[in-house]
Amino acid sequence: MVQAVDGKTLAAMLIHASASLDAEKQKINELNVFPVPDGDTGTNMSLTIGTAATELRQKNPATVGQATALCASAMLRGARGNSGVILSLIFRGFSRAMKDKDTMDGIDLADAINAGVIAAYRAVMKPAEGTLLTVSRLAGDRAGRAAEENTAFEYVLASAIDRAREALADTIHQNPVLKKAGVVDAGGMGFVVVLQAMLDELQGIPAPQSGQEEAKPQEKADFGALAEEELTFTYDTVFIVRRTGGKPLEEYRAWLETIGDSLVIGEGDEEFKVHVHTDDPGLALTKAQEYGTLELAKIENMRTQRDELAAGKQAQSTDDLEAVEAELEAMEQGDTPSAPPEKKYGFVAVAAGAGLAKVFFDLGADGVISGGQTMNPSTEDILKQIRKTPAEIVYVLPNNKNIIMAAQQCVDLVEDKKVIVLQAKTVPQGISAMIAMDPDGEEADNTAAMEAAMAGVTTMEVTYAARDSEFDGTAIHAGDYLLLVDNQLFGTEKNLDAALDRLAQESAQRGGEFISIFYGEGVQAGEAEGAQAKFEAACPEAEITTLEGGQPVEDLVECMGVNDRVQLAEAARHMRQRINEAHMRAGVTLLDPAQAYISPQTVIGQDTVIYPGVILEGECRIGSGCTLYQGSRLVDSAVGDGATVENSVLQSASVGLESKIGPYAFLRPGAVVGDGCRVGDFVELKNAAVGNGTKISHLTYVGDAQLGEQINIGCGVVFVNYNGKQKFLTKVGDRAFIGCNT
Repeated sequence: MVQAVDGKTLAAMLIHASASLDAEKQKINELNVFPVPDGDTGTNMSLTIGTAATELRQKNPATVGQATALCASAMLRGARGNSGVILSLIFRGFSRAMKDKDTMDGIDLADAINAGVIAAYRAVMKPAEGTLLTVSRLAGDRAGRAAEENTAFEYVLASAIDRAREALADTIHQNPVLKKAGVVDAGGMGFVVVLQAMLDELQGIPAPQSGQEEAKPQEKADFGALAEEELTFTYDTVFIVRRTGGKPLEEYRAWLETIGDSLVIGEGDEEFKVHVHTDDPGLALTKAQEYGTLELAKIENMRTQRDELAAGKQAQSTDDLEAVEAELEAMEQGDTPSAPPEKKYGFVAVAAGAGLAKVFFDLGADGVISGGQTMNPSTEDILKQIRKTPAEIVYVLPNNKNIIMAAQQCVDLVEDKKVIVLQAKTVPQGISAMIAMDPDGEEADNTAAMEAAMAGVTTMEVTYAARDSEFDGTAIHAGDYLLLVDNQLFGTEKNLDAALDRLAQESAQRGGEFISIFYGEGVQAGEAEGAQAKFEAACPEAEITTLEGGQPVEDLVECMGVNDRVQLAEAARHMRQRINEAHMRAGVTLLDPAQAYISPQTVIGQDTVIYPGVILEGECRIGSGCTLYQGSRLVDSAVGDGATVENSVLQSASVGLESKIGPYAFLRPGAVVGDGCRVGDFVELKNAAVGNGTKISHLTYVGDAQLGEQINIGCGVVFVNYNGKQKFLTKVGDRAFIGCNT
């Protein structure tokens, strides 16, 4: 029975654990359904402990203090996924418990496991039972009791493993997601593999060889049984930040809870690592840079991973990025190869809709680029199609006035072909140009013929207004049908039949001889036939054809030109209107939408009421059931559910659940107000944390302070922390009373 181990032995045990996890990772992956079914727990845990194994091989630590310190530092940097971060936190607890120790006996091992469990539970915002946390906690409990029975390292480790296996088997009954999938917890199994591998090394059992065939799993999660609603957020986000100051992470931790779940933060001496599930990883990364320098990040789409696993496919992960990076680098190093000429003339057209694309291909186009009024292709997009066209002369048909300039840039960028950009401003003009083309004709004759054909085309369009707006000086109301003739507003109608009748009559007055009707997405063939009948009645001598174009409905407001401050203000008004309408459809009450400014990055919960004159700038997070009264301005701030803000200013501040702010309060950067607090009129907070239930009535300044819970601060109180050279932190304990004018 081994009584104690030194640093060299412990390092060998951890390297053995890394090899065992690597061999078992696929089996663990196939159990992975909680907290999300993304099928990568085994891989994440293996890669996490693998970084420690690499470090231990290089450094050969002599003491257990050195070994655990190297392990903890490497695992924090290399931790991947929720399970990897928790595993790294457990070993960080190991490191703190074993600091400066030369050897480790059974008592030390029990202390180390329990210190790791405490560190992991503290880091996880909402610990769930039936997980890696449960298995490690119960293993630690047994280790503590075993150490009282026998202080031998081997005895305590074996006892902990026995209890860990029992706890792992019970996870299927503790967690409804696991029970539904019919598996034990993947992270818990990984932890058992680590402990067993450590004991195997101690008892002389060889480690699995690198690259050996992995054991075939005996059980596998039924990913198809997991419903869509079991994934609350989309992106699994993990990143490391190198600290550049001593700013505490409490405020950041609370803010992350407002945009995601499964939050774990592992703190090291020089860096911290974050794991969170969120719908907006960009926000989490941007906010993190207030605390240091971003070093590494991993973002994976858990919904697509779950769907691929349910379909029996291999889920994509960041492990695939090396191949993607190599592919992109290869693309970057070489431009799209230019196809050698096989004919004299070629065509590249721009069109939106499969039906319109087919028309151009049928007429002889070599390439059709998807694009139109609200999705303009870039010069690079057009250039690639030109280079792919095997012709000496390539005609480009932009078919939209907003695309002509981008197309013209290609003329000087292609050396081995002649590029001619025709001034086709509509799809019918482009079609007419191709019909006029003579493959055996001369270039000058063909160009002239196509330009003449385009000049004889009248383009009519019918679309509808999605919202109240203004176009070409005409007031347009939501639901109106808009009639355009050659890109100019011809009129509006409330009824589609009336709109078609007007265009049919206009075609008759213009003497239309060949009329082509292209109907877009969402239009049924029967409706298109009805439109053709109207034109046949109005233009009985005309040749009329109807084809499915598949073109999307264009929103005219989206393609407004901005050339001066008046048009800029109009565009901004339309954008505010869209943002506000989206919030109202999501359950937010705006008493006067025209007088509410809400930034595009702001998130607001249901049943929140916003009064006129409220301004929400930057990245604000407003909870459900809040009330923001007139005159309030919030910048990059978070407000918890049920809170009230009245005529107050919040800058990079955080307000907890059911708290009341104002009127006329000023929360400056670093102000963190807990739940159920009252911050009254003319109160200013700066770089101050206010505990739950604390009341600060009015006419008070609180700066650079930590206030406990249930404190009552009277009026006229001033926190004076500055001596002319530096600031000092003021701390006030729970349930203190500070009277007026203090």
